[in-house]
Amino acid sequence: SFVVGLTAYHLSFYLGFYTLRLDYIICGGFVILTYGITYFSELSFLKERVKPKYSSSSLTKEDGDYLVQKINAVLEQNKYYKDPDFNLSSFAEKLGVPKYRISQALNAFSEKSFSEFINEFRVEEAKVKLQDESSVHLKLEAIGEEVGFRNKVSFYKNFKKLVGSSPGEFREDHLQKSA
Repeated sequence: SFVVGLTAYHLSFYLGFYTLRLDYIICGGFVILTYGITYFSELSFLKERVKPKYSSSSLTKEDGDYLVQKINAVLEQNKYYKDPDFNLSSFAEKLGVPKYRISQALNAFSEKSFSEFINEFRVEEAKVKLQDESSVHLKLEAIGEEVGFRNKVSFYKNFKKLVGSSPGEFREDHLQKSA
């Protein structure tokens, strides 16, 4: 492209077709060409340097999906997340899987960290309790503690992030709908 542009410039000058307008067009072409080369070379440079996380992992999609399903099933059945001290290390021990493998499977195949994954279970459990009429007498903080949150701030923050309303607003909306 550069050689063609340079040749066109010289031919127009020697053959008498040279005008100021043609000069602007050719110079504009050089500017666009230079910008394009710079832009695309930088882009390919970034692609080479920034590798996707876990790109060299031996965990296949099938194994990862299976592990995420197994994690879901074990958590739904045993409700380990209700323990505020529940963490990746203790879960890995119970599951008999290395903790890096659990973390990798969740990050790569559910696009969530372990704590985000666990907090979703806790919030779902809290939603059930907040809708249960036998739990109306319980304070919101008590429900948060029952489902595994350490404190009120963590409970409210995660609930609002995942549900879009505070636990109190959620309870109130549900009570109004059932009344």
